[in-house]
Amino acid sequence: MSKTWGNVLFVVGLGVILYTLNMKVSVTSPYGEINNFGLMNERQNYLILGGLASVVGIIISFMNGRESLAIGAADSKKCPACAELIKVEAAKCRHCGETFSTDDIAESLRLSHKAEQERRNGPLPKWVTYVGVLIVAALCVARINGNF
Repeated sequence: MSKTWGNVLFVVGLGVILYTLNMKVSVTSPYGEINNFGLMNERQNYLILGGLASVVGIIISFMNGRESLAIGAADSKKCPACAELIKVEAAKCRHCGETFSTDDIAESLRLSHKAEQERRNGPLPKWVTYVGVLIVAALCVARINGNF
């Protein structure tokens, strides 16, 4: 699955959760408003479904992001002659036999270390943002419904 499907699944799960939190679980009777166990059970099922969909969407998005990092790993580079992936420290391409000078190797090492530092110091992963939005939305809906 692609990262886009993970994002779509997360948004759908979040929508189900928000809809569920607004469900009415009480009915009017001659004795006033009473809770209906059938409606409460339905609400619980939708909450579980929405939560699972959101978590699976986050996992799909997160795992697809990790695959793209593994394919272009920081310890490899493309050979300028044949465009095959080779180790950064390689003095000679194992695919085409192209040789590299020590200056080329040092520059490749410097660039790979810089890319690794940027990856480590980059922005928060998207799933952290998604979880934060989910928590804030749930708190807002709970506050609107008077449950908080």
